[in-house]
Amino acid sequence: MSTNGKISGLNPTEMTNAFFDITDDLVFFLDKEFKIILANSSVLEITGYNFDELKEKKF
Repeated sequence: MSTNGKISGLNPTEMTNAFFDITDDLVFFLDKEFKIILANSSVLEITGYNFDELKEKKF
């Protein structure tokens, strides 16, 4: 499922183990605790943030 880089409006309670292709090379998915994991061809980063925490964060 493509999200075009947008994660707002997603309901994590319905998306355990969800997997999103947000660019040609970068994907993110959720672990069972709804922590977001980013991955591409050269790096795997466990952000440790969940959706509620990301909504409060300013990037």
